[in-house]
Amino acid sequence: MSFFGKKYQKTDIENVLELMDALNVSEKIRAVLRNTESHSTFIKNADGSIQYVVTHNGNTLVDQKIVLGEEADFTTPDGTVTKNTFTLEGDTLKATMKTPDGKLLHFDRHFQGDVLRMEIYLDGLDLKGIVHYHVV
Repeated sequence: MSFFGKKYQKTDIENVLELMDALNVSEKIRAVLRNTESHSTFIKNADGSIQYVVTHNGNTLVDQKIVLGEEADFTTPDGTVTKNTFTLEGDTLKATMKTPDGKLLHFDRHFQGDVLRMEIYLDGLDLKGIVHYHVV
């Protein structure tokens, strides 16, 4: 896919803080989502999986191996363990996160050229957060 190996930097957020309020997330997660200096990269591994890496000032915040279609444990930056499942539909990488309380949170990453637009939404909540990224 066209997004492999590119480094994306967050440039803007819409409704993300409002969504975090509705979800009652920790301050550590809020800080990660507000931070516009972090970089996200998706690397195609030799075994066909995808390595998802988020860094900030040389520190790795997320380093997750993604196997499409397989549910896997994911530890969020605040230490919460969730179950994540990823699918790839064209140039859209979709993730469904099942929280410990059973809620389903969705992250749809739409890649188009040097632009990444991530939509975040929770089943049953009429609010969508949007995060904009650009290749650096």
